[in-house]
Parts: sequence; structure tokens; C-alpha cells
Amino acid sequence: MKKLAIVTKNLNLNGISNVVLNYSKQLTNEYNITIFSGTPIDERNKKEAQKNNINIIKTPNKSKKTILKYYSFLKKKLKGYDIVHVNGNSRAILGELAVSRINKNKINVAHCHNSNSDYTFFNKMTKSIFNKFYDVGLACSDEAGKWMFGNNKFIVLPNGFETKKFIYNENTRKRIRKELNLNDELVIGHVGNFSEAKNYEFLIKIFETICERKKNVKLLLVGKYKNNEKMVKKIKQSINAKDIIFYGPTEKVYNVYNAMDVFVFPSKFEGLGITLVEAQCNGLKCVISSNIPNQAIVNKKIVTKLKLSENIDAWKDTILKNNIQMNREEEYFNNINRIEKYDIEKDGIILKNIYGEALKNENNR
Repeated sequence: MKKLAIVTKNLNLNGISNVVLNYSKQLTNEYNITIFSGTPIDERNKKEAQKNNINIIKTPNKSKKTILKYYSFLKKKLKGYDIVHVNGNSRAILGELAVSRINKNKINVAHCHNSNSDYTFFNKMTKSIFNKFYDVGLACSDEAGKWMFGNNKFIVLPNGFETKKFIYNENTRKRIRKELNLNDELVIGHVGNFSEAKNYEFLIKIFETICERKKNVKLLLVGKYKNNEKMVKKIKQSINAKDIIFYGPTEKVYNVYNAMDVFVFPSKFEGLGITLVEAQCNGLKCVISSNIPNQAIVNKKIVTKLKLSENIDAWKDTILKNNIQMNREEEYFNNINRIEKYDIEKDGIILKNIYGEALKNENNR
């Protein structure tokens, strides 16, 4: 069985970790898989990997203080793999790819998950040499691919997941809303990692403006917030803080969408915005920023795009206009053809074929 190494920043409960695990589970029949991850490694992800015979090796974190230790560790441990698949948001993954080249692994895969990052300067500086260090370029969207690979060839690989889990369920809605002590409140939902890119300050301003107009409104925030004290502090300073629910991270986010009435996603930038796709699978009306890639829209009927430069009142009015409930379960089946491209079983086959073609070309050289 061929050996596959997947390198990722961490295995916390977040989007990239979900992508890594979802695809890994589809590849275990053909590859002996080891995920090289810094911390945190969420215990739930660890158990999921173990259940699927996926190895996890904890690496030193990639920080300024431990960077040499990190690359030294990878150089020692990445030897003998047929494929090394490196995940990231910019060309800052050049170091991992270079280590793999030095180790003479057969295939290097560079996988971009965002259309911007904190490493804009490094991204520009390495533009001319980056393509020498990977054999296959993957990206979650066209925007993400152009950000990392420029004019060089890349393949758009959807962030596959179990789409059927996200079909709307009325009984689950009642259960989750009961757990949250919600009755007839309008619930505005958001799922994210509490980073600057998600634009929480703008989201809170929108929510405050809505609260001025309408009573009985709650803001439901799903995602890990405990390591983002600065952002959480700003949110808790809102005059409507008592109406903001911090749900926290969950591996069963598909249940929580059912409790929402409108999904609001005002990101400054996104590689794709997989939570938006999940929300559409759930039949939620979605109000999003114009910075979200069009590839994340699978149901135009329920998605409204607005510019971040628009007046707050425009966002407020659009959200309130979109809170009318409909048959959310039907929306999944009415758009199944577009949703299916995110089905992990089909996407897993696509990735297997990409790997197979790359190895075939390597053997023919």
C-alpha cells in the first residue's frame, strides 16, 4: 500500500481540519495515511482518525521560536512517502514542500484553502520559485488557486463533506432551540473561527441595528472562541450582548443550522466559504458579503450578496426581508445537482484519480 503524508497546521475543530479528515477517510483503502499536525489536535478529531486507521504525528508548532525545530522534525519524519500533501493558505507552505523535495518523495501536492492570508509579503516574494516545489496544485476555489498559484496550472477540488447530514430537520430544530431556551425568537446564525477575516465587528454592528428595529432577536455564533479572547471581548462589549449566544465548537454543526432562521456571512475574504455551502444544504436564507467566491453559491434563490461598503441599514433590511420561513428540506433536493459536487464520496474519487495520474506521470519520466 502506498504511503501518503498530509501536512496541516493543526487538527482543531475548523474548516481545513474537516477537509483533511473528510478526504483522508475516503483514501484509506488505497493509502497508508499519516497526518502531520501541529497543535491543537482536538480529541474528537483524534478519535475519528483512529477509528478510520489514520495515523497522526504531532509536529512542533510552526512559530518563529520553533521554526528550525519544526522543519528539522519534518525532514526526519517525511522520508519514504509516495505523496506529500501540504495544506495552507499561502505560499508560506514552501518550506514543507522544499523539505519533501530534499527527501526525494515522489509527489508534492500544494493545497490552498484561502484567497488571502497574513503572509502577503512572503506570497509575493516567492512567486517566481514556488512552482518548482510542487507537482500538483489544488485549491478550494478559483480565487484561492489564483492567490497561491498565479498563472500556473491548478485544479479546483471542492471542500467535500457528507451533504445529506445537512438536510433540514424540523424535529432537530425543536430540540436544539429547546436546549438553547429559544421560543419564537428570530435567530440570526453564523459559523466561523472568530478570526479577523470573518468580520465579527461588522456582524455585531448589523445585529445591533436589527435589535433597534425588532425585538426578540438572537445572534447564534458557532465555532471555537476560547482562544480568541480579543475578538470575544469586543463581541461581549455589544449593547446587545445578552442576546448573543456563544455555542462553541461542535463536530455536529449540521444539527445547529436547523435552529437558525437566517445565515449571515460578512467575511472580508474566503477561499471558498464551506459553511455557506452547508447553510444552503440546510435550506437557510443566506445574506453574505460580495467577497465570497461565486463557487460557494449552490442555490441562488436563497442567497443575497451585499458589498461591505453598503450601508448597515441595507444589511439590516435584507436580513429581515429574508427571515420568512419556507420548506427548507425541499431546497436541498431542488438543488441536488449543484450540491452533489460537494459530496465527499464523489470528491474522494476525484482526489484518488488526481493522485493516481500524478504517480503514473512520475513513473513514466
